[in-house]
Amino acid sequence: MNRKHIRENIFKCLFMREFYNKEDLKHQIDNFLSLVRDHEEVLFWQTMDGELSEEDDTRVNLFRTQLDKDMSLITTKTAAIIENIGELDEKLDTSLDTEKKIKADDKIERQKGQKGVSTHWKTNRLNKVDLSILRLALYEILMDEDIPAGVAINEAVELAKIYSGDRAPAFINGVLAKFV
Repeated sequence: MNRKHIRENIFKCLFMREFYNKEDLKHQIDNFLSLVRDHEEVLFWQTMDGELSEEDDTRVNLFRTQLDKDMSLITTKTAAIIENIGELDEKLDTSLDTEKKIKADDKIERQKGQKGVSTHWKTNRLNKVDLSILRLALYEILMDEDIPAGVAINEAVELAKIYSGDRAPAFINGVLAKFV
């Protein structure tokens, strides 16, 4: 599994968190990760032909060792993000709670004398996909020394392109850029 797939599976685990209580979540994540492991093994075995040679045995052992590391990384990182959700959400709330000014040339009718419209966002107003992507990326930016901030932002934007709406990539990029 490459880092992109690992990150995508972490995102999916975080997304599940929005729909299950703590006890059920562990069970659901375990079931999901079991399916991920099975899928990865099927993909691996499709690359193998016929009887296994000694070289193939080594390849199988290396694959299983790496898969165990990847699954451990998904589990560990998901748990760390969930453990830090309060702090991550607090930082996101602070970042999202900004005033957006509406210019005169916007298509929104403004009342006479109004300077602008203040839109205060909190994490509880975000859709669950965007929130899960933001939490993952913010964790990587602030707490994961192995991931450069630019990579975390780019990967978050890519996840948004796949799993969220048309405006989400720009929104996520803008929110995360405040933390760099």
